[in-house]
This record gives sequence, structure tokens and C-alpha cells, in this order.
Amino acid sequence: MKALPLLICSTAGFALQAGGSSTDDGSRLLELLNTPITVATHVPLSLRESPGIITVIQREEILASGARDLMDVLRFVPGFEFASDTQGVVGLGVRTNWGHDGKVLLLIDGQEMNETLYGTLQFGGHYPIDNVLRIEIIRGPGSVSYGGFAELAVIQVVTRKGGNLEGAEGTFEGGRMAGTSTTLGRGHLAYGRAWGESDFSLSYARATVPQGTGPWQTGAFAGNRSVQAGDESALHQDFLNLKYTWRDLNLQYLRDAYVIADYTGEGRVATTNLRFPAEYFGADYQFGLGDWSFRPRFTIKSQSPWTYTEARTDRDTRTTGSLLGTWAASKALRVTLGLEATQDHASIFFSSRGVRETSTYQNQAGLIQLLWSQDYGNLDLGARYDHHSVYGTATSPRLAFTRATENWHFKLLAAGAFRAPSIENLLVNPALVPERTTTYELELGHTLGPATYLTVNAYQLTVRNPISYGNLAPGVNGYFNFDQVGSKGVELGLRSIGRELVVRTTLSLSRAEDRKADFYGVPGHPAYHVAFSDLKFTTQAQWQILAGWSLNPGLLVLGPRYGYRFGETQPSRFGTTTLLNLYLSHSLSNHLEAGLNLTNLGDATTTYIQGYGVPGTGGNPPLPGPGRELSLRVSFTF
Repeated sequence: MKALPLLICSTAGFALQAGGSSTDDGSRLLELLNTPITVATHVPLSLRESPGIITVIQREEILASGARDLMDVLRFVPGFEFASDTQGVVGLGVRTNWGHDGKVLLLIDGQEMNETLYGTLQFGGHYPIDNVLRIEIIRGPGSVSYGGFAELAVIQVVTRKGGNLEGAEGTFEGGRMAGTSTTLGRGHLAYGRAWGESDFSLSYARATVPQGTGPWQTGAFAGNRSVQAGDESALHQDFLNLKYTWRDLNLQYLRDAYVIADYTGEGRVATTNLRFPAEYFGADYQFGLGDWSFRPRFTIKSQSPWTYTEARTDRDTRTTGSLLGTWAASKALRVTLGLEATQDHASIFFSSRGVRETSTYQNQAGLIQLLWSQDYGNLDLGARYDHHSVYGTATSPRLAFTRATENWHFKLLAAGAFRAPSIENLLVNPALVPERTTTYELELGHTLGPATYLTVNAYQLTVRNPISYGNLAPGVNGYFNFDQVGSKGVELGLRSIGRELVVRTTLSLSRAEDRKADFYGVPGHPAYHVAFSDLKFTTQAQWQILAGWSLNPGLLVLGPRYGYRFGETQPSRFGTTTLLNLYLSHSLSNHLEAGLNLTNLGDATTTYIQGYGVPGTGGNPPLPGPGRELSLRVSFTF
């Protein structure tokens, strides 16, 4: 651990020595740092001025890494790591806090991907990245702008429009994972065109891959049988994205048919497909009136998550209408006002009674944001007011000061967040109360050379009344509020651009800070949350070794973690995990590229530890993670 900061600096030095640096490289870096983004505020600001701890990942970086889906990309984001839930599902943790159950918001082209019944997101072979233009991430709350699930983080995925494509393209990948007997396959097709004032794009991705490899012992419900995950743990991606723009009118349709082959015996006795079908539609229009700009938006999403048998499917339809207006009051002052109304209509099947019941929930919200820009910096004041049909009112504030010059930047941030229990949470336990989160953050950034930039941020976050599922005692399970959880930590990021070599390195150090939250904690090790390490190191490189040839290594190191093994009622220690990836690509022509992808090159033993559990009662054992994977990728355009 003591050697890691030195390793970060030596990595940057290697980049500069191997690739050299120049004024042009420095200009490329500055252009990247000053790219306008909107994930943290409705007024475009640069990465260094946006009121949030932000990560931006561009398309070139995604393709060069050899990433196979969104999860592969997010694993290299500071403070992000993955753990298991139940029934073969893998979810996201943020800054060592379990964020899977409604605490992280994922947007694809503005569409909310979280399933509404529980608030969860399912990762692993799920969200395609071949058509992604960029990914903007807030590592921290985004509730002032988004509300709802934007409690610990916001992930905004922006896909390409027709004007970015201007034709057709495809990517196909096939290979084999060690320890499995099945062939994995991935495919992506896209077409787009812009003409006149219109823009059209269509993309479709489909894949079947093993989730992991290794033994799994089912419980008594499934006959205490031993299963080899690699042969039965298929993940099926099936994702369609259709977009059309005419002038300032944007229309979008998404269809997501993600399927997990659940071999765990936690939901069904034998391996059975667990389905998450969903459809999304969105429309928005932008127009201006004097010093005002307006954006009315309407979205509807229909989901049937956690589905084994269609006849007993729980369903929810969420309809949202919003109006956002920004007033350029002066050269220095921008004022944003917003209104939003959401309705959830749920249809729930109660298997114990053999009946289906419906329920409806509403939420109305208003937001205000004042952005005052002066030579000495930017002052951002924001607040969101929510009124829920069950829980009444809540206010989420934000106060931020940011300043950026050519060589450095500074951010000081404080924000709150509010999340009401999800529909299924309420059905299980009507006595639940909302979660409330408070986060304080500080970030500093400075140039270390002509084309090297170092960023350091510190944070402290607290979640009061966190909601999670748990077995408090044998036969006593459900959704409960716990007292208080949180964490504090430091995250470092270093980016260096040379003529032939680009290096991105991160280091995350964290410590759990809980109060009466044994559900997430580790007895005897109060600095840890179950499933998550207090140390994470990553580095990725893009190396142009020859004309048309690119070698792209990636290294991820996770420190020790704690979790519940098979049959244990107390958490055990899991050692350090080191993953090495390597992607070698070659441009055969302007329209054809081939690549050799080696993931987990050392065939390290990987596991997804369950993100919760109760000492004395235990939790689900870890899911086997992926072993070494070798695949060949071919991409073409015409």
C-alpha cells in the first residue's frame, strides 16, 4: 500500500519517457479537461469547473481498452466496484457503500435505466458500449438535478447520433473463457445518417457470455447440489437503441431484454432464466424565448424485472413529465428552474394468495440552480424539493465553489440527497422511512508536466436510515432501515499524454464510518464494509507501438475484502485480487480493424461477494467471477 503513490508517479514518468511530450500533447490534455459537460449541472461547464467529482470517459479510451460492456469500463473508475446481490445478479458499490438497491442512477441518452420496483441495476454482460460516444460520471450525489436514485453516484451514457456514424458499422467477437466448455459471442450493428435538419440512428447489440467460472454449492431449497458456474451461468444481452432528431425535437426508443441464467438455487430449484424485460420511450424539445431557453420532456418506461414465470410477473410503468428553463440573467449569472411530475403504476402478483393487485404512487419536484461566474471562480447554489404521495416533502441542497486556471483547479462541495423506498420495499415493510444522504467533498488538480495532470479529492459521506434487504435472524427477513452508514476517503487520478503513449492511473483509499450498522459492517474490522476493499489501484495505457498497431494493457488491484463463505455465519477475509488485461488491435484499413482480447490474463480467482449480511446469521456465498478469457474481435465500417 505504501508503494502505490510511488507507482502512480513512476507510471506517469514512464509515459513521458516512452512517448515524449510536446506543446501539442499539452493542448490535447487541456482540450480534454475543458470539454463542456452537463452531468452535474444543466448549464454546460468544463470537467474542472463542474460542481461535482467527475469522471469523463471518451469513446477512443473505451475502444482502446478492449472493454466488452459497461461494467468493464466502470471497474476502472475510482471508488467503483462490484458485488453480488441474489439469484446471480451483480450490482455496483460506490466508495465501499452498497449502492445496488436504488442508490445509483444510470442514464442512457437521458433514459433512466433503474428498474422501478426495487431500484436496482444489473451488471455483467448487460449494457453495450460499442455505440457509446462518451460516459460522464458523478462520484457523489446528483439529487439536486435528478432526485430519486441519484444518491451516491450518477452514470450518464451518451450514445452516437446519426451524424457521428454517417453509414453502417459492425463489431463481432468470439472466444472462450477458461473453465467453461461453451463459446462466448458478442455482436453489434449500427446505422446512422444526418440529412438536412434530421438525424437518425439505430443500434442493436446481442451477446451471450458466462458470468464466471468455478464451483457453487446450492442450499437445501435446491437440493444441496454442486454446480459449475461456467457451464450454467450464461448472461444474455439484447439491447436496441433507436433515435431520431428533427430540428430541436428529439425522439428515442430503447428495448432491453437482459436475461441471467440463474444457477444459484436461490429463486428456483434448477437453473432457470431470470428476465429483466424493459422498454423506454422519450421525447424532448428545446426552444428559446429571449434570454430564456426551455426544454419540455416526456418519458415512459415499462419494466418487468426479476421475472421467472410470465404469468406471475410484477410490472411497473413510470411516466414522467418535466419542464426545465434556464435564464441568462447576465453575463455572470445563470438561473435554472425546473418542474417534474412522476407517476408509478405497479401491478404486483402475491404468490401466497394467488392474486394480483395494483397500486399507484406520485412524486412532484421542483428545482432551482444559481450559477454565478466571476474571475475568482464559480459559485453554484442549488436545491430540489420533492413531494412524495406517501412520505411527504424533502429538500436536497447543494453548495459548490469551483475555480480553474490553465495549470490547476479547485472544488469545494457540499450536497444532500433524498430517496423514498421503492415499490417492493414498501410492500414488504410499510413502516420504512426514506434515506437521506449528506456528502462533503474537496478536489485539487494540478499539472505535473507539459501533458500530465494530477487530481486528488477527499470525501466524507453519510447515509441515514439506509434501506436494504436482510436476514436479521433465521426466518426474519425483509427490507429494513438501518441506523447510519457511510465512508470517508481519498481518490487520486493521473492522466498523462505522450506522442505514442497515453496513461490513466487511479488510486482509491477509503474507510467505513458506520453507526449500529452491523448489516454492512465486519466485526473486528470497523474500517471495512462487507464485500468491498479499502484499497483500489488501476492503470490503463494506449500505446501506439507501430503504425496501425496499438497495445493496450490494463491493471486492476483490489486490496483484501471480507465476505461470507459457504455455510459460514461470520465474515472471512478474501485476499488481494490482481487482474491484468491486454488488448492488441490492428487497423487493417480505414474500414476494418481486428483485435486480440486477453482478459484476466493471469487467470486470477475472482469473486463477487454479497454486499450485505448479518453476523451470526450470514449471507449468500460469493458468486464465482470470470476466469481468463481469450477472444478475437473484428470491427468494420462502410
